[in-house]
Amino acid sequence: AFSPLMDKKLPSGIDAVYLCGGFPHLYASELSANTAMHQALRKFVAEGGVLYAEGNSIGYLCRGAILSSGTTLQMAGILPGKATLLLDRVSHTEGTYVDVNSLEPSAITRQ
Repeated sequence: AFSPLMDKKLPSGIDAVYLCGGFPHLYASELSANTAMHQALRKFVAEGGVLYAEGNSIGYLCRGAILSSGTTLQMAGILPGKATLLLDRVSHTEGTYVDVNSLEPSAITRQ
């Protein structure tokens, strides 16, 4: 286990990282500020580590995140796009859904 909010590096000896959906829109500023974790994740992927993110955590892997206020925050920089966090102060109990458009085809998207 590790925290992308507080830890500065990934645990040693791991083969894969799983980022659950969570609520990154509630912690966008904190996630953005932890640039050491961004670097650790980029290095892990560059060295062939498996990284799986689900739900809103995919936005954390983007180059940046745009908050509903219009502010853009730096994120992990593994995916080239910017995520739009439309409701950056939504409570934990409210569900949100957005449409995603891929700029390029991939294993999980079509253009």
